[in-house]
This record gives sequence, structure tokens and C-alpha cells, in this order.
Amino acid sequence: MRDLRGSGGADPSVLTGVVVQYNNYNPLLRDRIDTCIAEWGRLPTLIGVDFYSIGNILTVVENLNLGR
Repeated sequence: MRDLRGSGGADPSVLTGVVVQYNNYNPLLRDRIDTCIAEWGRLPTLIGVDFYSIGNILTVVENLNLGR
């Protein structure tokens, strides 16, 4: 199997953490949800994320449920 970590041999768990921290925060997360709403015409039933404890996912969902 080919090593895709680059010449520095970066730890994949660190890279995953960086990606999760970026993806699980507002406004990126809310923008993705708003795109879903625009395409489907309704609120999503589920919002799939990795590591719900990282980021402000619960705040985004709470605001969504309150109509903000």
C-alpha cells in the first residue's frame, strides 16, 4: 500500500483532528446545512459528523431547531 502521508510522515490522527476541527465549526457546518436545506426544501433529519464533541455542532443544531 502506498504511503499517502507525505515525506514528513505526519501522524494521521493529528491530520484527522485538524480536519475535524475545521469541518465541525460554524460557519462551514452551517453553510453545508443551509445548502442541504436549499436543495431539498426541508431541514435535514440527521447531521452526520465525526467527533461531535469537537467544534460547536450542538450550538449549530440548537440554532437550527430554534429557527435562527
